Amino acid sequence: MNKTPFSDNELTTPAKSALTSMMSAIPQPEECDHEFSSEFEEKMQDVFKKERRRRAMRRASKRVAMLFLVCCVTAGVYLGVNTSARAAFFGWIKEHYQNYVVYCFSGNLNPEAEPMLPKMEFEPEWLPSGYVWDGSSEINGQVEISFKNQEGDELTFGYMPNPAKHDWTTESWEMDLSDMTHTEATVNGYAADLFVPKDGASSNILMWTSYENDAAFCVSGPIEVSELLRVAESVSLVNGDDLPEADGFRLAWLPDGYELLDQDISENKTHVIYADEQGRFLKFTYLRGQKETDLFVDTTGTTMEKGQVHGQSADLLISHDPDVASAILWTGPQNDAFYISAFLEKDDLIRLAESVVPFYGPLYQASWVPEGYKADEMLGDDYDCLVMYHRDDSDRVLSFHYFYSHSGTGMSVYAEDDNYEEETVSINGCHGDFYRSTVESESSMLVWFDEDNGITFSIGGFLDKSNLLKMARSVEKIR
Repeated sequence: MNKTPFSDNELTTPAKSALTSMMSAIPQPEECDHEFSSEFEEKMQDVFKKERRRRAMRRASKRVAMLFLVCCVTAGVYLGVNTSARAAFFGWIKEHYQNYVVYCFSGNLNPEAEPMLPKMEFEPEWLPSGYVWDGSSEINGQVEISFKNQEGDELTFGYMPNPAKHDWTTESWEMDLSDMTHTEATVNGYAADLFVPKDGASSNILMWTSYENDAAFCVSGPIEVSELLRVAESVSLVNGDDLPEADGFRLAWLPDGYELLDQDISENKTHVIYADEQGRFLKFTYLRGQKETDLFVDTTGTTMEKGQVHGQSADLLISHDPDVASAILWTGPQNDAFYISAFLEKDDLIRLAESVVPFYGPLYQASWVPEGYKADEMLGDDYDCLVMYHRDDSDRVLSFHYFYSHSGTGMSVYAEDDNYEEETVSINGCHGDFYRSTVESESSMLVWFDEDNGITFSIGGFLDKSNLLKMARSVEKIR
């Protein structure tokens, strides 16, 4: 093999020649008359529909949309000969599409980026004889651990925290289930899906969701169904001591049709109300254990029954009146009190109670907000969080949003050309864009990016530029 080294000039010249040839084949903008496919247009309209719905409901921050990047060969050639372009390409890319400004993140994060809160880690405590750890991987939050025996047989265990956020389904594991027989099973009381190959030659597969751990799981391998179930029921949280104390609790599961209506979150109390299309309320209340804590419940029209929530004694108030909600009350290991009321059957009330999971507040917050604004609503979690601020004397909302980015994520800002003026700004050394509204009915928007740590920030509200910048520059990590 010829190992003669090439000089930079010898490599750069043909690359430039190839670039020139490819660029000359690209038509001029005025010659481009591209018609997007109906499928692409439908996907974009879905994104924009979500944006418009968010604007109508909140009159504030523009909702994050997940977008997929399409990289062409031409860009690869260009980056090969232009290092400044390479630096700009791996990070945030801004494009205009109709009345939207679309930001897309490309590339990998800085290995030294600030970490998020520790993630929950799970492992099976029991394995069939002869199986030992063989490796693990993580892609977009989905973890997979492989175990093998001396014959080379592979047993795979996978899990995905917060499955509701990832719209998890059995197809999320990307396994071929076409030649499988599907039956229902249970894992530690949770409904599970068991897939057995019709030919008996491949692996059995077991999938289930644990609301207690707020995670979806999958175990597959060439072992007996009884052994597969035993592996599944031995799965446990292995880094519980490393997780910080929860700021509160939330429901990881909701019955179909219920949406968030209102919530009141304070240091020692959480009260959340959901409603369905029929106007029926589902209420969740959490009280942190203190020396003196009172929870008064109206038992009129109900019959009290005993039950359990993860082994803890619970009181069920079963209603016999269609206009009165049933309820369930119980206490946690730390003497925290929980209460749920809803127009549901007993089994669904218990399922709701067992779906309660720890809640963590935002990692970042603005230490300064304009006078009169108070934070009264938070949506999301510690690594994708939207905080809403309100004033008592106005229905106009101020929002602060941040999320950790990875390749393929993005956000869009609705900005009609005639209604907004765009300006480049700097926020604590980070690049940002300010969209000043020129009409009274629309809020202004500030977007900026911490590319070193892979975090996107935005603030939207009816404020002038100086106040938006002051609030943005006050944002700090609080834990």
